[in-house]
Formats: sequence, C-alpha cells, structure tokens
Amino acid sequence: SGATAGEYYTPPEVSTLLATVLEPVEGDQICDPCTGSGSLLLKCGAMVRKNSGSKKYALFGQEAIGSTWALAKMNMFLHGEDNHRIEWGDTIRNPLLLDKDGNGLL
Repeated sequence: SGATAGEYYTPPEVSTLLATVLEPVEGDQICDPCTGSGSLLLKCGAMVRKNSGSKKYALFGQEAIGSTWALAKMNMFLHGEDNHRIEWGDTIRNPLLLDKDGNGLL
C-alpha cells in the first residue's frame, strides 16, 4: 500500500520516528537523498525550532520525479523553510548535492 507507479510513500509515523531518533539540533545540516514530498526534512526542521527556537540549520534533499520535487519545494515554501536546497534528479546516477570539487555537501 502507498505505492503508485514505483513510488513509495513514507508513512507520517515513520518520518516522526526518524526525526525523533536523529535528534536534529541547531547548526545541523540534514539531508534526505530521496526526499519525496519533503516530510522528513520538514519534521526535522520543526524539531530543531521546537527544541532551540532557532532556524540555524540547513535542509538538503534530492528527488528524481519532477512532480514530487515540485511538491517538496512547495511544502518548504508553505512551511516557511527558507533554509533549504532541494534538487531535481536521480541521486544515484546524478548526485547534485555536491560542492564545486564534486564532494558531498555533508
């Protein structure tokens, strides 16, 4: 269940559990290489703000499906997450979250 045309949706309870286990804090850089709609990143950002009151963190993600990437970008905007970078492309074949030397950002 939750799968359509090869897409799999993470249940909200799983995103909440992951964000709780990760315990993101102020200054963290949080990456989801298969970000989907961005729910895990949003929950991690919300947890940092709740625990520290700070927006000093960065959210990074990449999504291969254009419509889902657009949904993630829209979700970041709607939730006031202006400290994000969500790229469109296949993370395995074409990783885009790299610095100028081709190293991973995180």
